[in-house]
Amino acid sequence: KTGSMINIRVLLDNKKPKVESLVPIFAGAEWVEREMHEMLGIDFKNHPNLVPFLLPEDWPKGKYPLRKDHKK
Repeated sequence: KTGSMINIRVLLDNKKPKVESLVPIFAGAEWVEREMHEMLGIDFKNHPNLVPFLLPEDWPKGKYPLRKDHKK
C-alpha cells in the first residue's frame, strides 16, 4: 500500500548457506526463497515448501547453477 521496497542482506557461510525463512512473516517470499534454494543452494530454515520448480527433474542434487563455483 505504501509503495515501499525493502532489501535484506545477510552474510552466509559459502559451504552451507543457511538462513531463517521470511515466509512465516511475509507469504510472498515463498517463491523467491524456493528459487534461491534451487539455484544457489541456500537452506531456508522453517520454509514450508522447498520443492524445486525451475530446473529439470533429472538435475543433479548439490549442483547450483547460479553459484560462482558452478562449473558448466
